[in-house]
Amino acid sequence: MIDRLRALNPDVRILRCTDPDFERFGRIVPGLAISSFTEFLDAFPVPVDGVEYRAGVPELEGMPLAAEIRDRVFGGLAIQAGTCTGRNGRMNAMEWHKSSEVIVAGTDLLLFLGLLSDYRDGSFPPLRASAFFLPRGTVVELYPLVLHFAPINTDVSGFRAVIVLPVGTNLPLEAKASAGADRLLFARNKWLIAHADSKPARGGACVGIHGDNPEIRIK
Repeated sequence: MIDRLRALNPDVRILRCTDPDFERFGRIVPGLAISSFTEFLDAFPVPVDGVEYRAGVPELEGMPLAAEIRDRVFGGLAIQAGTCTGRNGRMNAMEWHKSSEVIVAGTDLLLFLGLLSDYRDGSFPPLRASAFFLPRGTVVELYPLVLHFAPINTDVSGFRAVIVLPVGTNLPLEAKASAGADRLLFARNKWLIAHADSKPARGGACVGIHGDNPEIRIK
């Protein structure tokens, strides 16, 4: 799979999540029996177009695996376990949290990842990002302040993932700031910059990704 993606996208640096370079952004979480999550995702609908995110799904949050991730990764903090599904081929935006995020790949998928330290003078250069391939069944923890956004599907059937975060993350703010660094605060515990040609930018996100909007071709 990854060789095919590399051949189709020679202009994009695509690495495996087992590559040492991934250690700058996160880690693979070992020793989790994730069949309860992947079986749930297998029956979960994928939008015909675009991406759908649900911050919390009660069925997932009630599974013992959610409690294990809460205790092993988040140190017992209250968490929400939701879904992200869809069809997406571009970077479009980069968000970050002041907490870790756990992603469980229900299908093969790609993640564009970057470092907040590369966001300077109001701009993040897309070439500073790397695309990482996560095979189905992979569980990763993205570290706080790592830039990321919606996964990218590797075939036409779309992608499915479980997203685990501290409770309240990505939910609407009571009031948005209008000036200073806080204007990047787009939702609770979610700072966001977008490419001018993206849906988030049209929805009011600050434009902070300039130049090309990187795309992954799958055919």
